[in-house]
Amino acid sequence: MITASGSIILLGRSCDRVLQYLCAYLVDQKVGVVFIDQDQIGVGIKFDSSYWYLPGAVKLAHSDVAAVFNRSASFIPGADYSKEQRHANCRLWGLLDYEYDVVLNRPASMMSNGSKPYQSYLVRNFGLKLPRYSCFANIEIDDVGEDVIFKSISSTRSIVKQFATNSKRHVTE
Repeated sequence: MITASGSIILLGRSCDRVLQYLCAYLVDQKVGVVFIDQDQIGVGIKFDSSYWYLPGAVKLAHSDVAAVFNRSASFIPGADYSKEQRHANCRLWGLLDYEYDVVLNRPASMMSNGSKPYQSYLVRNFGLKLPRYSCFANIEIDDVGEDVIFKSISSTRSIVKQFATNSKRHVTE
């Protein structure tokens, strides 16, 4: 089976509420949508220089993709991903950066977004003490019972700056 020309790929995790909403909207508008679960790339979902190979013997030619909405998150540091998954993820970055004309959130533009959690993971190997942290997307945080520091992992650059207590300046986003 080969999918129709002009499909929009939604790439990310199935629990992502933004993708769920957008997918429902596009289906309602009768737009061809293909959801690709980032955790299945290299396992149940494969690709080469010409096609995506999706579950159910579905083939999608890269030339039939009208656009990609990339909401994939970086691999979780320290998680147990197969060699195939790690290699496929690296090839995916190249595919999204160079194969398609229309990509929202190209990997080259988004590479530093997960840098702080990754750097935190690396420095633990050198014996530095770090506060416990978790990265969440699309969930509500109610009573955590402790002080919390929020760090944005988004395409909008954030500025962190220390001010003296007597400073009259303030920062707005």
